[in-house]
Amino acid sequence: MKQFFVLYQKDLRLFFRQPLTFVFLAVLGVFNSWIFLNIFFLNNQATLQPLWQNLPFFLVFLAPLIATAVNGEENGTGSWEILASLPLPETTIVLAKFAAGFSLLALAIIETLPLAITTIFLGKPDLGIIASGYLGSLLLGAAYLIASLFIASLSRQNLANFFLGFILLLGNNLLGQEFVLMRIPPQMAAVSRYLSLSSHYHNLSQGLLTLRDAVFITSWLIVFMLLTRLAIKRRRK
Repeated sequence: MKQFFVLYQKDLRLFFRQPLTFVFLAVLGVFNSWIFLNIFFLNNQATLQPLWQNLPFFLVFLAPLIATAVNGEENGTGSWEILASLPLPETTIVLAKFAAGFSLLALAIIETLPLAITTIFLGKPDLGIIASGYLGSLLLGAAYLIASLFIASLSRQNLANFFLGFILLLGNNLLGQEFVLMRIPPQMAAVSRYLSLSSHYHNLSQGLLTLRDAVFITSWLIVFMLLTRLAIKRRRK
């Protein structure tokens, strides 16, 4: 446990030593606020649904960026060789990197809380749906992040890792989009919808928590956690 916290703090400090992190969080907060206020003033609707609809596309970009950053310094400075030589279980390394990246990603999501509070004061929203939306956002972010960490663990080419992670997540997101599903046969559409994280996230953002969604997201997290562990183990040889 002590080893985990040491690695977690190291990776977390990496993010907050970079001014770009604060700039990015500020820009993301302003953009989300603009979406909310635009819907509120134009349509006179105090709702977070537009935010939930656009959030997956932010995470498609944000998750690979975080995963690349958490591995980038080690690849650039050569400190990976030092880390790889230490008697640390691969599981500890994976969990520490995931926890550090998820902390930043969760912060980007939690900074939208003022919008939720505004919605509660201006309208009469279902608090259960708001809570479910945040839960779905955090789970989707975690799923995107662990897949991006797997890609980032395959090589030392940071730019290539980012683009591969971005393409993987964008492709998975598109599998659940209606403009794609309506162009393929119904049987394939059902499989495509199930394989897309965005479809399961959509259910959660609407306040629908089903066993089917929970099983798929949990399975995704476990599978990519194991794949990332194997990738790190291979790199240590």
